[in-house]
Amino acid sequence: MKKKILCILTTVAMILSIMSSFVNNVLAEDTASKEKVLFDFNCDSLTGSPFTVNGNTYPGYYILDSKTGEKENVAAGTVLLGCDGKAEGQAALYYPLSMTEKSFCLEMVMNVEGLMTPAANDAWRGFCIDAQVPGSRNIYIAFNKMTEADSNGKNASVTVMKSVRDSSGAMKNEITVPTDGNFHTWKIVFDGESRIKIYIDNQLQAYFTDISLNINADKPYMNICNSTYNIGSGANRIVIDNIKLTEGIEFDNLLISDVKEADNSSAKSYTLMTSVNTVAETSEIGITIRSKSDKKNVVTASYKPTDVKSSYTFENIPFTGLCDVTVSMKDAEAMAVDYSFITYIYSDIMDADAHQEIDDSVPDKAYYFNNLYKTFIPEGSKWKVGYTVDDATGKNGSYLQCSGSSEINTVIIPVKLKGKFAVYIGYVKGAKSFNVNGKDVFITYTSDIGTDIYEKFAIAGDFTNTDNYLDSYIKLSNTKGNDVKIAYIKFVSLSDEKFAEYTAVDESAKLMIDDDGFSAFFSGRYPTVDLMNQRVIGELATTAKIRQFNWCTLVTSRLNYNSDVYKKYVEERLTELGIDKSKWPFDFLDNVNKSGVKCNFESAMRDGDKLAFEQIRKINETGFPHEILAAYAKENNFGEVYASLRMAAFYDETNGYLDGSLYYLYPEWKQSGAVPLSFKNEKYREYIHDILIEMASDNDVAGVTLDFGRYPYVFGNELSDVKERTSIMNDFMKKLNEDMPEGKKINVRVLVPTSERATAYGLDYVTWVKQGYIDRLITTEQSYESFYSFKEFVQLCENYDCEYYLGITADLSGSDMTKEQEALAKLGLWKSTNQYMTTTSYLLRAYDGYMGGADGIFIFNGISCDEVGGIDPKYSYINNKTEIIKWHEFEYPAYFEHSILNISKTTPDEYKDYVAQEVKADGNKTDNNAPANNVIWIIAGAAAVIIAAAVIIIITKKKKA
Repeated sequence: MKKKILCILTTVAMILSIMSSFVNNVLAEDTASKEKVLFDFNCDSLTGSPFTVNGNTYPGYYILDSKTGEKENVAAGTVLLGCDGKAEGQAALYYPLSMTEKSFCLEMVMNVEGLMTPAANDAWRGFCIDAQVPGSRNIYIAFNKMTEADSNGKNASVTVMKSVRDSSGAMKNEITVPTDGNFHTWKIVFDGESRIKIYIDNQLQAYFTDISLNINADKPYMNICNSTYNIGSGANRIVIDNIKLTEGIEFDNLLISDVKEADNSSAKSYTLMTSVNTVAETSEIGITIRSKSDKKNVVTASYKPTDVKSSYTFENIPFTGLCDVTVSMKDAEAMAVDYSFITYIYSDIMDADAHQEIDDSVPDKAYYFNNLYKTFIPEGSKWKVGYTVDDATGKNGSYLQCSGSSEINTVIIPVKLKGKFAVYIGYVKGAKSFNVNGKDVFITYTSDIGTDIYEKFAIAGDFTNTDNYLDSYIKLSNTKGNDVKIAYIKFVSLSDEKFAEYTAVDESAKLMIDDDGFSAFFSGRYPTVDLMNQRVIGELATTAKIRQFNWCTLVTSRLNYNSDVYKKYVEERLTELGIDKSKWPFDFLDNVNKSGVKCNFESAMRDGDKLAFEQIRKINETGFPHEILAAYAKENNFGEVYASLRMAAFYDETNGYLDGSLYYLYPEWKQSGAVPLSFKNEKYREYIHDILIEMASDNDVAGVTLDFGRYPYVFGNELSDVKERTSIMNDFMKKLNEDMPEGKKINVRVLVPTSERATAYGLDYVTWVKQGYIDRLITTEQSYESFYSFKEFVQLCENYDCEYYLGITADLSGSDMTKEQEALAKLGLWKSTNQYMTTTSYLLRAYDGYMGGADGIFIFNGISCDEVGGIDPKYSYINNKTEIIKWHEFEYPAYFEHSILNISKTTPDEYKDYVAQEVKADGNKTDNNAPANNVIWIIAGAAAVIIAAAVIIIITKKKKA
């Protein structure tokens, strides 16, 4: 029996041993690296390589090895991706992936001799990587725009899109491409989900996070593309020595998760506390602080962190004001991750206590009053005190709250001011507005409830000589129906110079708002004349004090008004062609071709297009839209209205209803091999000239805007000689200037970069400025705002009688809704992902514009109102340099203050017995209501009562005696 048991136990032990070994082997396989090299191509020969070469077109755009590239002298063991800088197309190295893992590293040893600069669509032009990985994720990466290095050494750009031809949500970064003629190792690393890092020689060049990727059904592939469409300048020329693709790589997760300023931070002792996800012996944190007013004024430091949470303190920073702060972390491979933010550094920071007097003897000194429980609250007031606790430190605090009131409730902040101060209010997310010293302060960030503390600039004032003692204090009130929590009050002392900035007044109105003349009709916003007047002009004029309006008359040969000039040219052509009058277009929005056949675009039109045409017809029953708007502006003293014409805007058959009869009656005017009409035709130029004169001839219209921004293509291949193009357009502008009605201005909008988008098409804006042909030059991007340099245009215009307006484009990404998307939107299956400039973005760009010498600002395609759901009154700041400087100096610093309100469920013991003291005429006295003092006063009071009683008894006894 014992033997049987021993045998069974032995067998079980063997089985367990085998199972244990099996489990260990399985676990070993599971935990082993999944990294696998899919190919390692030495670029000796494209024949027999892992790639298929697609779309090779020599000498236009090509991919060659040493055998096929003899004419290009391609070195042995290399592959050349090149182009002639003229032909448009795409050649690609195509590899059908056999990947099982989603993450990869594409490593290429390359000498990048040149990259093209696209004239348009730069998100998918240049040297590109197009990858479809398992899980149906499509990634598109484009390198382009080889330029001279900027002050930081950046000379090219990289854009990451979520799929081919889908640039919504595209992310862009500037990078440094070596130009020493040597080979360098490039790495593109994808984590398989939403992050990409790009290295050159192990130096991190770009880091993209939260990439939104499209889901496609295509089989996995890797395309290395030479995409030469939309060439603006330059040419791709990339020599590759090796290409290696590895799947299943470990993505480096080195991240800076947070950077905070210490509570006591000031220019005397400014501390940054940094949190990272991992620290190694080789880790290093670098900090750079740069003054925004003087970009050369910089302090730097670096240190080795000993833990994931670390800090560094700067002593005696040599400047105050708005600053850029960048914190970088590096590891052994010099791979850096940056954390950047903007802050305001004050010369000194102190806490202010109740019944303390503070003065402005030290400019830029910040005083925080956060002992809000010491605020006296009158009986019956809706203001209440709440309490906070810092879970990390155990420190207690307090806040003021007013809720559920339809009446105005006021409290006085018990800090006496003496001198010039700016006043900031720390409020808690959810507040919509409050009132400070009689001024309503509106919150435009958000209205949803939360515990985040933000800061808002309220007022600035001189509290030196006040007739009423209460004028030395801040009066805080709720606004009717609005709940509010106040976390702190900040007082910042001001120098005489800075206070003078706040009190400066400039009545000029230098902001011009463009309305594209169709989008709002498309959305149904202009159904009547009254609503059109109010929404194009009235709201902007009354809320944001805007006084210049640019109304687009639709597109070049399709106008949104029933033009007499347009009708004349159409009818002359129909007569010339012998078309029977019964076939002539009945409506100015109809289309008819040279055969007298009506062009029917009903099936191509979106519902919005049909609605737009319907509303345009209705408005024209009253008059021409631009004339109606100009009369309304003049009658109400709302400023000037300019009629704008898009000088070369034409569309293919997809949107052919926007081209108009004139377009179809003169097919011989079309550019060679392109959609637009050509200015080479003299009669076409006469039509454009006459239209512009017609628009400017109305008494109330201030002038015309010649919009070459959409698009500059006034010539095609039918006339490629730039000198002849320039001569024709100069003559056109000269005659337009001579024939323009007296007193009417000519504005011209041109695209940047001007060398490719203006000068090359004969738009010689330099001559137009110097010869006085135009009154105002406006520069712009074609589709998306890029915050381009504008110094050259300021220098051009400042020596001549011509204003320069910096053009800002509303769009950051996205595209117009298609007919198919419109149908999906009705079913709730599609939503636009377009991104637009915010109010703050406009203000910052306007500040740069005025400080850089621009005379005014031009905003194309309207303004975004997403922050307040209406017209943000802050747009009034863009009207002149004085107002934008005030915004930048006083309001903008508050945008960067952010903390969290940790509400305490109970009243901390230290606050329970406190009784706040009311501010009185002699308000500057020691607070005698602190809990410790209460005991003393109770004892003193009791003693006084006893003494008084004793005195009374003694007196009584004496009287009896």
